[in-house]
Amino acid sequence: MSEKRNRKRMRPIYYLKLVDQKTQNLAGGIIDISPDGIKLSGTEPYERNSLTRFALSLPDAIEGEKQITVKARNIWSRRDARGDFYDYYTSGFKLEDIPRDDMNAIEHSLKSYLFEG
Repeated sequence: MSEKRNRKRMRPIYYLKLVDQKTQNLAGGIIDISPDGIKLSGTEPYERNSLTRFALSLPDAIEGEKQITVKARNIWSRRDARGDFYDYYTSGFKLEDIPRDDMNAIEHSLKSYLFEG
């Protein structure tokens, strides 16, 4: 399988959470992010090709935090057992239809608050 990523992934230096807007439940934490996609670690798998709206909280030096909504299509999801008592799933999502201002906020946060991985 060939890599089709055009942009470098960034790994958060602290926990960035995603909330599923439909259920209002915590979907999980971001393992890595790029302007094109997100890798998520959570307790539930996602159906391949399903579309989900997430609330993403980004750090903001002036306002403290900026919350944006991202629409993401699941590309893959697999079980990632960690320990004896908890099962986790790692899922890859492609970001879709993000307004220019929100994309700028993501890119600013990537440059200012995250480190390359």
